Amino acid sequence: MKKKIKRPFSIEEWNKTNTKVETCNGKSVRILCTNIKSEYPIIAAITCNDGSEYTSAFDVEGHFCKGKSIDEDLVIVEEIEVPERFADDKIAKGE
Repeated sequence: MKKKIKRPFSIEEWNKTNTKVETCNGKSVRILCTNIKSEYPIIAAITCNDGSEYTSAFDVEGHFCKGKSIDEDLVIVEEIEVPERFADDKIAKGE
């Protein structure tokens, strides 16, 4: 079974590895540009539930709004294989 692990967005990591990116609330993201001369140099296309896209600008740490954490912030997503017995997190939580 695969499980998504979300990590804080890092433009350096994304530039090196071109890893998968989503918003904190799970929307798919395509990074279009990372060098706009602005406080928000990242331009990304974000996919809506109906498949349409809209664009947003983000700072180098993937924040939509400086100084706030919101659902639209970017995160790096990695899918890892997890043994079935650990898939529901009950063992990790001590249940």
